[in-house]
Amino acid sequence: MVEYVNLPDHLKQALDATKGARLGAMLACAFMGDDQPTDGPYFSGTANVTSDGFIMWNFTTKGGDFHQGALAGNWQSFMDNIRGLVVHLGWAYQHEDKQIPRSETARQHMVDLQDKLNAVLHYYGNHSRNFYKELRGVAKVEAEAKYAAKRGEKLDEL
Repeated sequence: MVEYVNLPDHLKQALDATKGARLGAMLACAFMGDDQPTDGPYFSGTANVTSDGFIMWNFTTKGGDFHQGALAGNWQSFMDNIRGLVVHLGWAYQHEDKQIPRSETARQHMVDLQDKLNAVLHYYGNHSRNFYKELRGVAKVEAEAKYAAKRGEKLDEL
């Protein structure tokens, strides 16, 4: 296991499972920010998810070439990879088109993962709401939407 400073074990587990992949570089930026290793290719700053589903993120190559707002992938592939990761890590099992958390602790791991990613992803369109549905479950989203409506906020602003 690679040494990551001040990260909970479940986030270290996610980084180790995705090391060397684009998703791993995205997670390293989300989890560690400026403290991430920079000896290989890495993402930095925050990313924008465009209304047509593309993820644009600052990227630095292994050779040190910086690319501002580089195309990091598309939203659907990103979500497919996240869904696969939570199943691979044993946090959830696949049931039809949903990932069902295996325990309350596993659900908290999934929520933590989502919160870390939400801190660096800026959404345009309805991608934020879809992300809530994917990792927290429809019932949780509906409860949050009702609570947000009482406060006069839209769910995408949470």
